Amino acid sequence: MSAAADLPGPSERPSGAFGTSPSAAPPPSVRQRVSDALRALVRDPNPILLKELRATLRTPFFVRFLTVVVALVAIAVLAGSSLVTEGLSSPAEIGRITYHIFFSALFFVLLFAAPGQAASAFTLEKETKTWESLLLSGMSPSRIVVGKFLALFASILLVVVAVAPVVGVSFLFGGVSPIAVLLAFAWLLGALAVAVSFGVAVSVRVESTRVAVALTTLAFVPLAFFGSGTVIAFGEPAQRAWGTPFDGPFWFGSAFAERIDAPDAWLLLVVLPAFVVATLVWLNLAGAIAGVKAPGVDRSSGLKAWAFFASAGTVFAVVGATLLFSDAEDAGAASVLFNGFALSTVFLVIALVFANEPPLPPRLGAPERGPARWLWSAFGPGAGPTLRFTVLLLAVAISAACLGTCLPRRLRFPASSDQDAADLAMLALATGGTAVLAALASLAAWLRSVLRSGGAARILALVAFAGLGFATLLVVSVFDPFALEHADDHLPPLLGLGPLGPFFAAVRFVEDGRRLGKDELGAILLAPILYGVTSLGLWLLVEARSRSVAHLVDDHRRRLLARLEPPRVAPAPTAPSEPAPSEPALPSGSSDSPP
Repeated sequence: MSAAADLPGPSERPSGAFGTSPSAAPPPSVRQRVSDALRALVRDPNPILLKELRATLRTPFFVRFLTVVVALVAIAVLAGSSLVTEGLSSPAEIGRITYHIFFSALFFVLLFAAPGQAASAFTLEKETKTWESLLLSGMSPSRIVVGKFLALFASILLVVVAVAPVVGVSFLFGGVSPIAVLLAFAWLLGALAVAVSFGVAVSVRVESTRVAVALTTLAFVPLAFFGSGTVIAFGEPAQRAWGTPFDGPFWFGSAFAERIDAPDAWLLLVVLPAFVVATLVWLNLAGAIAGVKAPGVDRSSGLKAWAFFASAGTVFAVVGATLLFSDAEDAGAASVLFNGFALSTVFLVIALVFANEPPLPPRLGAPERGPARWLWSAFGPGAGPTLRFTVLLLAVAISAACLGTCLPRRLRFPASSDQDAADLAMLALATGGTAVLAALASLAAWLRSVLRSGGAARILALVAFAGLGFATLLVVSVFDPFALEHADDHLPPLLGLGPLGPFFAAVRFVEDGRRLGKDELGAILLAPILYGVTSLGLWLLVEARSRSVAHLVDDHRRRLLARLEPPRVAPAPTAPSEPAPSEPALPSGSSDSPP
């Protein structure tokens, strides 16, 4: 018998190093993947997080800051309570006032401390000449940015934890629910996360710590006051709708404690704020990650994922908020108001956030073939594909938000006579709003291709559209001083030239859609046609600019390759060879051999 007969057969032979085939092993389950990710997170924590926490918690400045903040908040609570509650006799009322003073004082301290502290996250690395070593450490940009964010958030969170026992003074008097305190802390931590992420995003783009701190403070403080003012302004409508007391800036805590079993309280006071915080934090961190990445790689994919999340959440928020109204007329007016707010905030940011794309996409990371290759070339990075993605996403999201309120309203109020007017208002707002924002995104993309600066392109595009809106309002007021006062009865067609034309048209439809004339219909159709044609023309200019840049790059590459090629040396000419002399013929009968 031969030696080959003693070897196992093909089915018996081990193909792997340990007797098993790697390809035959079953793929890990979702549970196994999650457990492996959690084990890796515990075994290998973020090195940036550990480094920043160790460096921060060991400094004397942090200990002094912690002590000063606790003392300031405690003094503010005790002094404010003693001054405000002199003429009050109810201990419960004193407890509620102490509750509002505590959270207001802590909010002001964090408002001025957190953004400035976060603004030095990356500028200190640049000033101490460790920025390049951080980039060359092998960590991904997302891990670097998230590590910085978590370290700053955790260090300031320790300050909040140290100050938290001061709120116990309000429990001594009563009138405050623990649920109200927990919700107020949750809102405060959400605002803190937004402040820290905003400071990190600014720190990536700026080289100097002083400039970063000044820009962050000057930009974030007014926005924070605007946001807090909006929350306070919604207190009185909530009091009328829910019958809850409106006793201070943190009214939502007591309102949620009294309506904890109501779905609308959970949607408006928990789910909606969580979505807003997640959207803002994600946007800031995605912008910071794009700033850390090298210029030659894909920077827009993370922001596009955020745009999907923000647009989908906005659509659900607008439709869900409209369904909370129990009257058909109020639901129609609310749909116009909520969609107008979404157009001027979330969708406006989506239209401008991708204005920094270069004309050409990066060569690294592009799929080789298949549907992924088509999606990359059609909607991937680069000025042209990104502009297509932006316009398509805006069209789908705005249409879904505006027209998505029509069907639920018709199902809830089938006998209402204002349904057609409300539907026409949503149609006018959807078409006009999409055209206006598409033109804004196209103008910003074209300016970026010409000026080579995303910040300048965004500012100039916003200034141009704001100036156009102001100019139309000014011209209408000059020709007819009472035009805006009588807009409910007559809509001037010139208002359709401004960016606010679709909103005015929607309001006019809701007010009295059954008596619309030719002027009103002209004003409604003017914005989609005008801004749609403008958007198409600017898009063609962006595509032409991208093609011209691509041709320039190809020509430059060919010239460089031609320089690198060795010169071709022509072969030297050779002289023609002379024929060998022929030997004389021997006479016949002679022999070739010599005699």
